[in-house]
Amino acid sequence: MKKLVMLFAFMAILLVGLTACDNDSNGDGAGGDDFEASIEGATVFTFWTFGDTHATYFQYAQEMWNENNPDRLIELDISVMPFGAMHENLLMALQSGTGAPDLSDIEVGMTGVYLQEANVPFLPQNEVLAPFMDNLIYSRVQMYEANGYYFGVCYHVGSVLMFYNRYLFEQADLDWNDIVTWDDFVEMGHLMRERTGAYMIQVEGANVFNWEAMIAQQGQDFTLNGRPNIATPEAIRAMTLIQDMVYEYEIARVMPGLHIDSEEFYAEITTNNFASLIAPAWYMGRYLNLAPEQAGNIAIAPLPVFESGNNRSASAGGTMTVVTNQVDEENADLALEFVAFAKASYEMSALQWNLLGFDPVRRDVLQSPAIRVPSAALDYFGEETFDVLYDIAAETTGVRMNAENAFTVRDHLITSVLPNIIVERTQDAETALREAQELLESLID
Repeated sequence: MKKLVMLFAFMAILLVGLTACDNDSNGDGAGGDDFEASIEGATVFTFWTFGDTHATYFQYAQEMWNENNPDRLIELDISVMPFGAMHENLLMALQSGTGAPDLSDIEVGMTGVYLQEANVPFLPQNEVLAPFMDNLIYSRVQMYEANGYYFGVCYHVGSVLMFYNRYLFEQADLDWNDIVTWDDFVEMGHLMRERTGAYMIQVEGANVFNWEAMIAQQGQDFTLNGRPNIATPEAIRAMTLIQDMVYEYEIARVMPGLHIDSEEFYAEITTNNFASLIAPAWYMGRYLNLAPEQAGNIAIAPLPVFESGNNRSASAGGTMTVVTNQVDEENADLALEFVAFAKASYEMSALQWNLLGFDPVRRDVLQSPAIRVPSAALDYFGEETFDVLYDIAAETTGVRMNAENAFTVRDHLITSVLPNIIVERTQDAETALREAQELLESLID
């Protein structure tokens, strides 16, 4: 019953656009019962994912693995499914003890369903990841930890950034590089409105990427030891700032569509109606694909901070790749080594940028001249792109979506709290968060 409740909570979140770095499946599955191996002598592994680009990425991983390991060939039987169906099918297969794939993607918003179990249904990856750990950005592994074991690595860092509109800053004779604190941001927002008429920022009314980043950069989380943790001074300070930017300072507005992955807001990023946006680094791909006319007009930068010592970024979104406990025991070591290669090796981490357009999970790749070559992304966002991503990579700890009761807390925030504070302004931020804290505590008890 607990798992079903969590699944329903997940589906509610999904409806308001929580899906993070990739949800591009059209539902056409690749592979299946009629799969016929084409590589002689290869070990076949089934792999489920919800993203077509993830499937392509793993096809590259298969080819690169086989080139380097001709005596240990593998072949992937890949199935691409709609986001919700894939996670639901995986949960049922793992619960029943049969029908699960050997390998599977799991989006960070769903990790709590699996990683809260006493007996996690995946094989630990500590041993195979050990050779890569010195170069991996730790937050991208730690977020998939349970009971002292790591069960996956992300496709990206997912650093939360400020996206600044160069054109509007030039029109206002302002420089976003002068913004260090949120007080600086508000002050410059007043000047932006005064000189151009444009809003300084658009904020979400049906998602929490903005707020969770501002909480995480202060070292806080939505939950603490499995309990709701949304009425801390840090959480109240962050939510009050968002509300005040809209209603008191009038330098912000609630974005069309209410979240960054709505069709309405996709149309908005093609305009010069606002001067900045808080979004994860993977949103660079949205700009590239949906707003080509803005090439050269958008710059990325760290988040402002509330006070000295705060992180200048946080992490958002993510997908781990697991080896399930239903993999053939004889092939388990091979599966683990392959997944570690696919997600944590230097070669594949470089493809996270070159193929997917994501910020790579390895520090040495972020510094490598090999990926600092002319590309559509560098042309679009500027030559300083990698410098920014590298500079903030160590400041990207985010909220823990696999924490106990994280689903319940997050779902309530999105469906009941944000509309009152941001969209309708029926309550001030502090009152709403304190009431939500009490209600969530009673629900969880």
